[in-house]
Order: sequence, then C-alpha cells, then structure tokens
Amino acid sequence: MSSNNNLNCSFCNKEFKTKSSLDFHQKNTKSCLEKQGKINETYRCEYCNKILSTQVRLNTHIYVCKVNLNKKNEEKEDYIIKLEKENEEYKVKLNKKNEENEEYKVKLNKKNEEKEEYIKKLEKENKDYKIK
Repeated sequence: MSSNNNLNCSFCNKEFKTKSSLDFHQKNTKSCLEKQGKINETYRCEYCNKILSTQVRLNTHIYVCKVNLNKKNEEKEDYIIKLEKENEEYKVKLNKKNEENEEYKVKLNKKNEEKEEYIKKLEKENKDYKIK
C-alpha cells in the first residue's frame, strides 16, 4: 500500500515519493517504457545498438561493449601492422643509405690512395730534380 504522499506509476505500480522521480521513471525506465509501448532511443549504443535507460548507463556500457572493444582491438592491430610496415620501409631506406655510405667510403679511400700515390710521385720527381 502506498502512503498518501507517495505516487504510483500507472504502468508498473512502482511507488515514488516525488512527481519528478515518477516522471523520470516513466520517461527512462526500460521496463516501464516497454509497458507503455515506447522505446527511448536517446541512449542507444553507437556500436551495438543496445538501448540503455540513461546517459550514465550508456557511458558505462560503452566501456564494456564487446562490439566497441572488438573495434578498438582491430584498430589497434591495424595500427601495429601500419607501424611494422613503416618500420620495414625505414629499414630498407636505412640499409640503402648505409650501402651508399659504404660506396662513398670506398670511392673516398680510392681517391685518397690516388692522392697519396700522386704525392709520392711528386716527391720522387722533386727529389730527382734536386739531384740533377
């Protein structure tokens, strides 16, 4: 039995102490809305389309929504694959640069050897000139 101050929901007979609590209940409680033949789609999960009764419940649901979690895992896996691909491309570029550097070193060493030979030749010629 309800006391004089309490209000009953006309759809499910649940008691409320205030009009605002009753109004909120009738507009948001899933079981009461079903009895009214209504669906409140205001709080629909964008991932799995589940309808929840309040924004707080929706926010809580989104953290455990399997569709959302699967989507995030797929995005994470795709991102990892992308990073691995970029890493491989970087390694290829780095190896190419290293090869180019090695080729440059070989050329530089050859030039230095040629320079040393030329200096030796000039020194010999200079020595030969002094002797004459």
